Amino acid sequence: RNDGLNWLFGQGAQGKSYISTFIAMLIQSGLDHAGLTTEQGRVLYLDWEDRKETMNTRVAALRKGNNESLANIDHIEMSGTPIDKAIPNIQKWITERNYKFIVIDSFGGALAGEINDAEASMQLANALRSLGVTILAIDHVAKGSNASPIGTIYKVNLARNLWTIISKTHEDTNSMEIVL
Repeated sequence: RNDGLNWLFGQGAQGKSYISTFIAMLIQSGLDHAGLTTEQGRVLYLDWEDRKETMNTRVAALRKGNNESLANIDHIEMSGTPIDKAIPNIQKWITERNYKFIVIDSFGGALAGEINDAEASMQLANALRSLGVTILAIDHVAKGSNASPIGTIYKVNLARNLWTIISKTHEDTNSMEIVL
């Protein structure tokens, strides 16, 4: 949804970052794929979990397995930077570079670990909505539960779209099936 906070959550190693990167590359390229219709726009991927090298490997794999013409996306390593300190820079980047879509990988990282703090989650969600661009926030689940993102119920209540991800890896073919 292009007018709010969208949430993608699931257990670790389910492909959340891969599918988010793929969606971001489709949007950056203005390409449609497998029933996903995009509106072209510049994309920023704010990453609290992985380094640029990991993103480059992910992008190369997505191109090889899908479409070699998928565009690059801007990726910024955010590890160690609480988002409340980064919001002024993010607002500046949106204005200067005309970003239309931002991936937050991950919401827990952006919260600097305050995943159970309802007030912190609400403040972060409000700050993200104030940016005036489409947001895709990646999140995790509590161990043993796929029902909702880890932490406060406000994450569910604040989202415009809420997607859980379940995947199955096929090691013999180096592929993955993903269900949202």
